[in-house]
Amino acid sequence: MVPPPRLRRLRLTLLALLVSLAALAWVFVRLSGPAGPAGQRAAHSIPLTDVPPWGANFFLHLEVDEWDQRKTVEEAQAAGIRWAKQHFPWYEIQPEPGEYNWSKFDRIVDLFVSHDIEVIARLDFPAAWVPSADWVPAEKVGPPNNTPPASPELYAEFVRATVTHFKGRVRFYQIWNEPNLVSEWGLNPRHPVDPAEYAALLEAAADAARDADPDVVILSAPLAINNETVDLVGNMSDLDYLRGLYQAGAAEHFDILSVNAFGLDQAPDDPPAPERLNFRRAELQRAIMEDEGDGCKAVWANEYGWNAAPPGLDSIWRSVGELKQAAWTVEGVRFAQSQWPWAGVFSIWYFRHCCQSPDDAVYHFQMLDEGFNRRRLFEAVREAAADPAVAAAGDWAERAPPVRLGRLTDWAWRWDGTADARRRGCRTAFLGEPRTALDARYIESDVAGASLSFAFRGTGIALRVRRGIGAGTLRWRLDGSEDFESSVLQGPDGWDWLVLESALAPGPHELELEVGAAGGSVAIDGFRVSTDPTADPRRPWLLTLGGLSVGLLLLAFVDARAIVRRLDPEDLDAGAAWITG
Repeated sequence: MVPPPRLRRLRLTLLALLVSLAALAWVFVRLSGPAGPAGQRAAHSIPLTDVPPWGANFFLHLEVDEWDQRKTVEEAQAAGIRWAKQHFPWYEIQPEPGEYNWSKFDRIVDLFVSHDIEVIARLDFPAAWVPSADWVPAEKVGPPNNTPPASPELYAEFVRATVTHFKGRVRFYQIWNEPNLVSEWGLNPRHPVDPAEYAALLEAAADAARDADPDVVILSAPLAINNETVDLVGNMSDLDYLRGLYQAGAAEHFDILSVNAFGLDQAPDDPPAPERLNFRRAELQRAIMEDEGDGCKAVWANEYGWNAAPPGLDSIWRSVGELKQAAWTVEGVRFAQSQWPWAGVFSIWYFRHCCQSPDDAVYHFQMLDEGFNRRRLFEAVREAAADPAVAAAGDWAERAPPVRLGRLTDWAWRWDGTADARRRGCRTAFLGEPRTALDARYIESDVAGASLSFAFRGTGIALRVRRGIGAGTLRWRLDGSEDFESSVLQGPDGWDWLVLESALAPGPHELELEVGAAGGSVAIDGFRVSTDPTADPRRPWLLTLGGLSVGLLLLAFVDARAIVRRLDPEDLDAGAAWITG
């Protein structure tokens, strides 16, 4: 039988449709690619995790020469260090009751801030005049020993005074250090460490700090990693101690959990286990946090790294040599960035120390020696930190790595919402809530001319800004344009996405923002980078082949319907047999 003309055309149409659909699938799969250099990026859900990761420990208070202090900070900036954990010994700041000596630490803080380095202040080491807890041996009271005071309120008043003095310049405070060791908590093996005692100190200090500055960020004391039990010399395993802290109600009194993340002689990817001491032991502490319902807090490594003591030099941290020290320090941060969504800053132990001997294993942690010679670790970190932080398509927090503030002190970094929001501050808790910052954190400035820059790769850029009666004017420009655009932020109170551009050419861009001179404040909760579908190289092919496929499908439908109406059942069966061969 010779098929009817419509039947012949239907067969050809169906064949063409199959070819068109196959081509459409090939174009979609083979020509697809990421939206930017790092692909589409999901927003960080935990506050204070979308931050520059590179930090280090410093001891500028021990330097006699101001030139050495400045040179150290200049070298830190050259290495890409963005965070400085600096010791603020109580005995230096308050040598006598009611007497505060701020000048040295004012100079240190201003030096860091002027080099775009945020300060994390470690507060401990009471002066000899501070009454110690009754279990502290009399000969151990005062420096160089770190012994808890008789009353947490004594320490809290020192914390209050320090936070008040440095308000607007120092935003992060570590409360004490390694309280799970007798050597940091009374030096009396007959009085074992007790999580409840530190929890009381932490509560008093946190209350005082938050009263002095509601936007302060409290870091718990990092715990020394060990597997000891108190019946030996009074020390306690970091894991048992952390469980004890939660049982004592400490969760409400810190915003970031500090950990010690030493790798010892194990690679960064060495798996964790309760009996093992390694870099990934932090995962076990994180598991305890989550078991206690505290998973909306970040974890920062306030002492991090590997030791490179030469063979023959005894080291409690073991040793891996300088080559592995340099490589593993970078690999550890990279591992955390890919595997630990709860991780934030990694403060390398340590940057430089004026007064350590090469015969002491601790000397071989440093990035820069006492003569300002750069070690392999310095160069490895500098190279890793120098990778340009360019935002790909996705959501980025207000202090994400691609964000650079013109002057740190021009911008406040604030908490948003209630105290309960602070404790449940995962991003998902605030989605769809226009009156609260997405991760309970935002930056704000009322300083005319205060600026920041944001590097991104995409075709669109938007900011989450807070509108309100007292809001000011935001000035902005892209890619060094001669003229600034202006956006007035006054309006109904609440957070809102402000689209600045939506049709940029694909490629890297630099956004510059300024606070206008007309008064009012500018508050920013984050950035959103988009990739416009019109910039997709597949689009012309997808539109053409998609349109062709739809047309062929409609033609096949029309022909098939006409054939079905005209044919008898026997003819229809024969035609179907002909189509299917």
